[in-house]
Amino acid sequence: MQLCPDRVVFRGKSLNAFGKTHHDMNIYQVGRGESRPPALCIQEGKKLPDDSPATYEHYEAKPGQTIPVIGSFERFLAMSLAYEWLMLEGPFLYPERYGVAQVYYWGCMAGYEHNWPMQEQAMVKLSGVMNSPGVMTYYQEMKDYIIQGEADYNGTSNSALPSWSGSTQKMTLKDGHYELTLDISMCPQLKDTVWTFPDGSWSYQLSADGNSITFTYNGAAEPEGEVISAELSGIESRHSAYLYTPAASSDLQMQFGWLENERPTAVALFKPTYNYAPPDTPSWEIYRHSETFESNYNIDLEKYCAETNQSLEAATFNVWEDFDFSQVNREDYVEGNPDGSAGEVYLNRMSLSRGKIICATSSPQTKWAMQATVM
Repeated sequence: MQLCPDRVVFRGKSLNAFGKTHHDMNIYQVGRGESRPPALCIQEGKKLPDDSPATYEHYEAKPGQTIPVIGSFERFLAMSLAYEWLMLEGPFLYPERYGVAQVYYWGCMAGYEHNWPMQEQAMVKLSGVMNSPGVMTYYQEMKDYIIQGEADYNGTSNSALPSWSGSTQKMTLKDGHYELTLDISMCPQLKDTVWTFPDGSWSYQLSADGNSITFTYNGAAEPEGEVISAELSGIESRHSAYLYTPAASSDLQMQFGWLENERPTAVALFKPTYNYAPPDTPSWEIYRHSETFESNYNIDLEKYCAETNQSLEAATFNVWEDFDFSQVNREDYVEGNPDGSAGEVYLNRMSLSRGKIICATSSPQTKWAMQATVM
């Protein structure tokens, strides 16, 4: 990491701001080159020679935390927004723009981050030193950016991106289209955002309670690509920066900036894939039970011999149960083997007791026959 002041905002003049006088202001960069991001001083009265090596640590704007040297979360958030304005709203190495951001930082470190009259007085002085009326225009732009950014952040309860953001999500085939429902309860900004889809076959629907969103894909092929939300305000990770600490001596000034010329992402996104779910199939459970049943019959008989056509006064009759061969298992039944998952009639489980048939099955259909015994 190299911090090198190759550019100048002003030199050989006197700028008195927030009780301190500065005779020059250099533009610092995080490394060398036109594309390297700027770094801003957060310790007045200290110098930083060219090509000073430094260590750095990353911080995010989170309520309640205290940032080293800077102090409160509220001050860090305001300074982060001022840096975003410098980086994103115009040429960040332009002397007037850099000077406005640097003077604002000195005011923040003096406790005036939200004291706009004090900040404006300092900007008027900077405009005179630089002999540039554009300073006041840039100051108003930066001020508006900070105020709007703070309102956005505080109005959304400093949410975080949902846990599924940046992941691959499986969509389910349902009624000829693909569907995916995602939880957005922890990121209320997603209720009102605009989504960008890979093609025109997509749609989405917010749930009635606003806590989830269902994406639908009606394309002819499987879903692919990337689904991305618009830029979200009030996301914790969006407002962040690095503090650079010179390695050589504590007498050198600390700096504030980014590592690269890139803004931290503040969009929710996912990559769709598909998951084929077969149609619902019936399910069942198998139960086994045993029962003993008793059958009683009243039969009126005319007892006669079919050959002689004479009555059979001394004949007695018993009722026997007649089974189809396919219904009868002639092997002996043993408890637990087989397991009874199929209904069968076992000969060794049938007996005649006092003129009654006891049967150990409940499933087969039966038919009946008479057998006579002549006494």
